[in-house]
Amino acid sequence: AADVNARNDEYYFGLLRDLTRFSGLQHLFPEKVRRTACIRYYESIKSLQHTRQHPLFWLQYAVACTVFEEFDRAKKYFDTAYAFAEAKDFHTFQIDNHYARFLLMRAIRSKDPGNFMGSFREARKFIFEQIETERRHYPFRVATIIAEFYDTFAGLLSEAGKQEIAAAARHVLNRIAVLPDERQEQRYVIDCRKAMQHVLDLSP
Repeated sequence: AADVNARNDEYYFGLLRDLTRFSGLQHLFPEKVRRTACIRYYESIKSLQHTRQHPLFWLQYAVACTVFEEFDRAKKYFDTAYAFAEAKDFHTFQIDNHYARFLLMRAIRSKDPGNFMGSFREARKFIFEQIETERRHYPFRVATIIAEFYDTFAGLLSEAGKQEIAAAARHVLNRIAVLPDERQEQRYVIDCRKAMQHVLDLSP
């Protein structure tokens, strides 16, 4: 019903948006069936008029797959979100933010020794771009994962690799230091500051 009426009614358009948002959807299902239920749900609505070519729908599906650690599937849906965003001349900052998180989490969970620094560098590019312009906490929340990334791969990192990650942590800390006071006291920014300091404390 939301899909049918979304074209001409702001209420239904907003309702449709909320009904596709993973952050709310996941809490509708018991934890033991959450993965199956969420994926079945997204599969059942992916061909609706207002979802099939909407970048943010495919972003939400990709986010769900990232949380459930279905990384191959998540990558496919991120690619789909980017493709529809490009076709619609749609600003990709929301996709970029979650994609940076995906890159770091995929590397951490797979513990892939082959290309983990490539994933870090790609995620870093998005994080650095967003901490310069984004006025909310989102890029700092993603940057926090750098500490877990460092801890996961510390035994595999070369000295140059450790210094590269430490330099990224220092850059994020420097950016936090010039934020307005009220933003510095935001919970995710505080967590990010602690995580970046953790990296610096462990790095050579």
